[in-house]
Amino acid sequence: MATLNAADTLPRALASIQRYAEGTELIVIDGGSTDATLEILQANREHVSHLVSEPDDGIYDALNKGLNLATRTWFYVMGADDELLEGFSLALAELEDPTTFYYGRIWDRGLESDWGGEYNDRRILMSWPNHQALLAPTDAVRSIGGFDQRYRIAADWVMHMKLWQRGSKWKYVDHIYCSYTGGLSQWGPDERFRRHKLLLAARYLSPRAIAGYAIAGLGGKVARLGNRLAPPTRW
Repeated sequence: MATLNAADTLPRALASIQRYAEGTELIVIDGGSTDATLEILQANREHVSHLVSEPDDGIYDALNKGLNLATRTWFYVMGADDELLEGFSLALAELEDPTTFYYGRIWDRGLESDWGGEYNDRRILMSWPNHQALLAPTDAVRSIGGFDQRYRIAADWVMHMKLWQRGSKWKYVDHIYCSYTGGLSQWGPDERFRRHKLLLAARYLSPRAIAGYAIAGLGGKVARLGNRLAPPTRW
């Protein structure tokens, strides 16, 4: 977990961990909070395995620091404003193969609906995967270098694309892992990722996924062109 001035939401996040993930290794990387975040963490120190508070170069730098400290088989990322749900504890009970990625769904508090479902490489290319819905083998995440900090907003998307390589094992478990209110993806587009998206797809995904993405994009352009050329509707 990465924190920065998260005192308003952190208590609920920690309570959800104690309820649905007690006994797991909780690593908190704080970026130098100036509110009550550190006091809250110190009050819950018995539940925090590692606590680091120092300036960082953004959230993905903080998450990579956490990855370097991780000692357990699976790696999971949640935000200080996320809250684990019962589905997370149910998913933990289904972890078997330490080389398999176990993924489920998340609950979007803003939309008041769940989000996720079974992946394929075209879907990973078309829509932003939620890292809160993924329990990943720690060694696998380390093997790709963790989060690529060149992508200031979409590094988790890039991580999913790299991990979704042909031959890797992914298992969908039909549980809602956590609730969230949105993340960095709501801050705007990642221009570097936009430029590199197809190059990343060519390296890590299948030609079929790229073809489907291109066809969908062409269809959208045709539809927009048709809307512009259509005569105005008369009532």
